[in-house]
Amino acid sequence: MIPIYYFSASGNTKYCVELVQRGFHDKNMLVELINIKSVRHLPFPDPNSLYPAIGIAFPVYEFMVPRIILIWLKKLPKAKKITPFLIIDTSGGLPCNSAGVAMDLLRQKNYEPLGVLEIPTPTAEPFFSNKYYPVGWTQEILDKCYFFGSLVANRLKKEKKDFIDLRLGRLRFARLTNYFYQYFLKGQSSSAGMLKYNPSKCNQCGACENICPMAAIDIKKLPKPFNDNRCMLCANCVRICPNHAITISYRPKKIPPSAKETPKSRPGYIDPKKYHPSSKQKHSTGYLKLLFRMMKKKS
Repeated sequence: MIPIYYFSASGNTKYCVELVQRGFHDKNMLVELINIKSVRHLPFPDPNSLYPAIGIAFPVYEFMVPRIILIWLKKLPKAKKITPFLIIDTSGGLPCNSAGVAMDLLRQKNYEPLGVLEIPTPTAEPFFSNKYYPVGWTQEILDKCYFFGSLVANRLKKEKKDFIDLRLGRLRFARLTNYFYQYFLKGQSSSAGMLKYNPSKCNQCGACENICPMAAIDIKKLPKPFNDNRCMLCANCVRICPNHAITISYRPKKIPPSAKETPKSRPGYIDPKKYHPSSKQKHSTGYLKLLFRMMKKKS
């Protein structure tokens, strides 16, 4: 059994990992998906168990690995023997070097990189517009997730150590990524102050506090219940608030769709159980073309 640990606020990363899982299963390799929900209760692989490989999947936030995943990587128990690992990161914006940061941290825990998949997804919370990007799930995106799973399964079966590099391109914005990484290491957040709270709309139901993966909300601490230095701007609290008492400063009138609505609400969605891969395997991403379409179109 191969455990793949994932964090997914909007549901996009979870969907991609389910397609990767399907690729593994079609090669007769079992994969268990384990959701990282809260920094309060982080799940980890058993240090006494021997795994064929482990996986980690996450979205890219602010050109960086999400803070909850950085914490997970640092607390991950060291493997007793060298263990292959795979990384899946999803991005609705420009590619960055977040996978490189994750690889460096995993190597310190006795894990050997086996493959990286970076995949563009239909972004639910674009930074540059109050409109949602309408570009949906293309067949190429779905195929790439599926074939990554099947490629890794083949490598493990043949006991090959060839690195499977399905990253988005050479343009990695490494310096910008490293800047944000150092910022996070200092316990600060570049998202500080981006969440706006309206106490007149709040009924103190506690839904936001319960769903916050970073334990950054204490509804009793009014009039400012947010800990800005812990917030990673996943927008879970914005999605779940029944009275819209929480908004994002740069687009206060727009409420992100809930995780129940995405990714199913995006055009091109196919249930992973009903998905059929294309006859020809594709390794190109068409990423820049997709990104330009995302930025050009309006919903």
